[in-house]
Amino acid sequence: MITHALRWVLARFGTAFHGFASKRPMSFHAQWRDRAAEALVAAGPTASTLVTEEDLAKLPEPLAAYVRRSGAVGKPRTTNFRARFHGRIRSGPGHAWMPFTAEQLNTYGLRPRRVFIMDATRSGLPFTVLHSFKESTATMRVKLFSIFTVVDAHGPEMDRGETVTVFNDLVVLAPAAIVDAPVRWTAVDSQHVRGIFTDGDQSVSAELTFDTEHDLVDFVSEDRLRASTDGRSFERQGWSTPLAEHRDLDGRRVLVSGQGRWQAPEPEGSFAYVELHLDGIEYNIHSSDDESEAEPVVAARATP
Repeated sequence: MITHALRWVLARFGTAFHGFASKRPMSFHAQWRDRAAEALVAAGPTASTLVTEEDLAKLPEPLAAYVRRSGAVGKPRTTNFRARFHGRIRSGPGHAWMPFTAEQLNTYGLRPRRVFIMDATRSGLPFTVLHSFKESTATMRVKLFSIFTVVDAHGPEMDRGETVTVFNDLVVLAPAAIVDAPVRWTAVDSQHVRGIFTDGDQSVSAELTFDTEHDLVDFVSEDRLRASTDGRSFERQGWSTPLAEHRDLDGRRVLVSGQGRWQAPEPEGSFAYVELHLDGIEYNIHSSDDESEAEPVVAARATP
């Protein structure tokens, strides 16, 4: 058993070691930068055509109202975005919360890509998580101290679950990309629409809920799969992302905070496993490194 004193020593050592290891050429952070740059090159030039009211005519009215409220009309179509978050995450309702910071890059077009990296701490020990989604294939790897692999999740279940995440990113973080997205939409009522998102041989569905102000307030899917702690097995569970706050910034309306929830069977039941706050988002960037090239730039802050 690790004593409190030993855990303290490991944490102090681990912080310094993690800082060194995370800068290695083969570190997750280096891989994230390389894959983000590759995704931007593969996606091609950023969009110059604007979203118009005519583009919204093919969408169900609740969804069209949401895209309109997002400020997308009159703005360039979203071909990519880079976002930064902070928050906390846990494995289950009986587990301790772990604080984290994260960054992701998504690209759109014929085949969307997503690259996500998270730095979290548990009992003072540093963990780094790298998600990658490319051509309908997904991986999730976790390292302790940026050296020791503790999770290596991949396979058909991982591919399907991450496709749901890519769909969620589209509607939550990139409303201006909805008009060109490979989604078959159906209106349910004045505040709900259902969508089937297809990428390659994967098709996943979700129901979106909007409030009376036309903000997106929830995304519910039965197609995401929950990974075991070691990433070796998956279980289908209901998944939702209730959204708590939006703000108008630089002519766009953006998410500020939200949750990820699992609808697990008893004894866990429904529980939030992640709480996140958006710290910044840039649309249609040209480089994964140079923030000055973003066009346009939207900076969202969780606190005033």
